[in-house]
Amino acid sequence: MKRIIGVMAALWAAVGLAEAGKLKSTTHAGPQGFDKAMLQGLVVNQEGVVRLGTRIEALADLKVDHIWAIATDPRGGAVIGTGGDGKIMRVGQDGVVRLVHALPGMQVLSMAVAPDGTIYAGTGPQGHVVRVAPDGTASTWCETGEMYVWALAWDEATHVLYAGTGPRGRLLRIDRAGRAAVHFDSRQEHVLALARLPEGDWAAGTSPRGLLYRVTANGKAQVLFQAPQAEVRALAVGGDALWIGTCAAPPRRTGTPPVTRRSERTDVSQAEFRDLPQPAGSSEAPMTTPRREEVGSGSRSETFVPAPGQPPPSAKEGSVYCLSRDGAVREVLRTKALVLALATSGDRVLVGTGGQGQVFEITPEQQIELVRLDHGQVLALAADGRGGVLLAAGDPGRLWRVAAGCLEQGQLLSEVIDAKALARWGSVSWYADAPSGTKLTLAFRGGNVADPDDTWTDWTAETGTSMATGLPPTRYLQYRVSFQSDRPHVSPLLRGVTVHYQTLNLAPRVLTLEVPDVATANLDQPKRLKIKWTAADPNDDDLVFSVHCRKEGWNDWLEIASELDKREFEWDTTTLPNGCYQVKVVASDRQDNREEETLAGERISGLIVVNHEPPRLTARVLRVEQDRAVIEVQAEAAACRLVSAAYAQNGGKWTPLFPTDGLFDSPRKTLLFRSEPLRPGQHVVMIRVADAAGNSAAADCVFSVRPKTTTGEGGPAGGSSP
Repeated sequence: MKRIIGVMAALWAAVGLAEAGKLKSTTHAGPQGFDKAMLQGLVVNQEGVVRLGTRIEALADLKVDHIWAIATDPRGGAVIGTGGDGKIMRVGQDGVVRLVHALPGMQVLSMAVAPDGTIYAGTGPQGHVVRVAPDGTASTWCETGEMYVWALAWDEATHVLYAGTGPRGRLLRIDRAGRAAVHFDSRQEHVLALARLPEGDWAAGTSPRGLLYRVTANGKAQVLFQAPQAEVRALAVGGDALWIGTCAAPPRRTGTPPVTRRSERTDVSQAEFRDLPQPAGSSEAPMTTPRREEVGSGSRSETFVPAPGQPPPSAKEGSVYCLSRDGAVREVLRTKALVLALATSGDRVLVGTGGQGQVFEITPEQQIELVRLDHGQVLALAADGRGGVLLAAGDPGRLWRVAAGCLEQGQLLSEVIDAKALARWGSVSWYADAPSGTKLTLAFRGGNVADPDDTWTDWTAETGTSMATGLPPTRYLQYRVSFQSDRPHVSPLLRGVTVHYQTLNLAPRVLTLEVPDVATANLDQPKRLKIKWTAADPNDDDLVFSVHCRKEGWNDWLEIASELDKREFEWDTTTLPNGCYQVKVVASDRQDNREEETLAGERISGLIVVNHEPPRLTARVLRVEQDRAVIEVQAEAAACRLVSAAYAQNGGKWTPLFPTDGLFDSPRKTLLFRSEPLRPGQHVVMIRVADAAGNSAAADCVFSVRPKTTTGEGGPAGGSSP
């Protein structure tokens, strides 16, 4: 593999940046690397490698919106059925498309061709089967009594036509006279796909529970498989296996064949046809847990088991499964699109999808993307009688033949890259193979609005060597990769693209700053305040922080911490004098920028009290009542509210005290309390109070209690000390 790398040194010289600056990059590579890119004439394989798509040849402009059905003509070529006026057309081996018959107001949903060239077309919304004889005579051959004929298959051995219908989910058997009988009732809402198994039985795919049935010649059936998705939409037999295409019920799209649920009315008029629900889908959620389903005797249900380590597909993903002769089921392809068509050709299987109109090829060795349409969905696939494959599309209705070799050119338009700020765009590194006769080139454009418009720069010149973008600083960038090949079977390969850039430096911001307020908070350690903050940098630079404080009356800030990488700091306030302070946190991006380009942001707190002065206390015994002393305490804090008080009597345990009004809500409080019962003699009561700043003070009352006199009176003797 040839590795091509842009020259970054040239960029730095051009824009004057230092290599010490923080370089950023966006890389598109791997399986999902180019999911949001716009591809024209290109495909992406499962590893995320982009290459030129397989050539397809447009056969004719049919002037229809959709081609719903296509079938191989045994005499050569194919026949197709369209929406709109329900046109039946024959595609000759020369590629010329000729109108066979038209059904105004109807849509041809399915087709089958008998060996003698008789064409059978299943329609909606009247559920008719139209027969076109080899001489071109057309007639309504069978009125099925259903609304939709989703699938048709001809049984040459019995000269019987089988029809999968909806919304009652029946497989019909139509005899030579055009008389229909129920061959098998699936008890589902729609039979969407049919395929003849090598043993002579029929495989029938249904919705809305994603069940695949085997139906015998006598109408007995068993469930072979239940898909995680709602619909078994396509079936194909090839390589001694049955290939199963599944998808979820999609949202309604204008012009898509409708279905109704089994419980809905079936007498829908032509005028109401366009307003019916979306095809092959019920409003019911698909069953994600397989259930045993039995029809007739001896039936059993096989369940899907994903490969080890691989999660089951979601209801929004389409899958292709391979059911081998021994009954084992394995998933061979998963895509974020509806699997709408399958066809086999030799040992390969072709898969057509909705969404981006992709065609995948599955071989025993690999799964690769062949084609990606610029517009439309791949609705049907069939062999063309010459060893090739016809591709029928919808919205718009186009008919293509898949040819050999790759396209001569293609183009990848990347998603818009957002630097989140004004950026200097650097070099572009890419990993690619460009064999002889092929070429890859890049071009760039930039702007300052998310959607490219005429305010964006023009595309730069295509380059394949020096990979500097050459763009002025912008917020957004988009690149374009052009593919070219002069060799029919050789394509250049793109494996990944990395765009390097550096945003113009913007100042960081300190978003929040939290400093505990000792005047209001109840802190465990009021002398050590835990400061917290949040910060952000528009350039995603790494930040360092410093913490500063300033006392009221000071002119300058005092730095108390620096070179912090965490967003918190514990401030020991005992190292500073009393007063009211503010705290400032400064965020700097100097770690990722040159000194002259370094920027900072800051945030300043409100006032914070720093106080080391203990409260002032006075205590005195007012009187003795019933063997208890009544004590009054006057307490006053210097700069903040009082928060607690307690007393201890005669060296005993501390007992909480409370202000006379019950609230510690101010710096000055009166506390009045009664001591424990007192015996005659000397006593000491210690009182302790604390303020919100963590300061405390104590006072004592020392007094004596005299024995009671004969009159029963006693009283204190002594005094108190502050």
